[in-house]
Amino acid sequence: MWAHLREMEYSETYQDDVYEYRHVICPKSVEAAMYRITKFERHLTEKEWRSVGIQQSRGWEHYEIHQAELHIVLFRRPLGTDRSTGIPPEVPDIIVTVSKGACHSDGSADVSCAGLTGRQLLSLKVSRDLSIREFVVRLAKSLNVRDTQVKAVLPDPSAQLLSSFPQSQPLLEVLEAYTTNSQ
Repeated sequence: MWAHLREMEYSETYQDDVYEYRHVICPKSVEAAMYRITKFERHLTEKEWRSVGIQQSRGWEHYEIHQAELHIVLFRRPLGTDRSTGIPPEVPDIIVTVSKGACHSDGSADVSCAGLTGRQLLSLKVSRDLSIREFVVRLAKSLNVRDTQVKAVLPDPSAQLLSSFPQSQPLLEVLEAYTTNSQ
C-alpha cells in the first residue's frame, strides 16, 4: 500500500526573502490520488498531502499547482517557521500608500504603491471592477508576502486603511472618491 513512499523525491530547500521552498516529485499513483481529492482545482491541505504519503516537517503549505507537471507538488513556508510546531515567526506588516495614476480608455487605471519612505514599490494596472480584496491579494503576490501582512492606506492627509472599506468594493471607486474629496 505504501510502496510508493520510496518513489517520492524530496528536493533540498531553497528560499527567497520571505519563504523557504521545496518540491516533491510524486509517482503517478500519488498524482491520481491528488486528482481524486482536488481535481487539481485547489491546493491540498496539510491533512490531504499527508494522506497521500508526503512526509515532511510541519508548517509547509501547498501553494501552487504546476499545470505542466501535476506530479510535482510545490510547497513553501515562511522563513523562520518552527519545524516541530509549524508556527511561523511574527512578521512585520508592510504599509503601502495607494494612489491612482493614469486612466486608460478601457476604464482601467494605473495604481501606484509606495512604501513608508515614499519610495515607489510598484505600479499595477487594475481593472475598473477589481475589488479591494482582490487588489490586496495581487499586491501581496507582487511583493512576495502574505496578504495578511499588507496594510494598504490612502495617501495623506487621510491615511485611511483600505481594510476599513467593504472588501468587495471596487478599488478605483474608493480611490476616485478619495481624490475628489481631497481636492
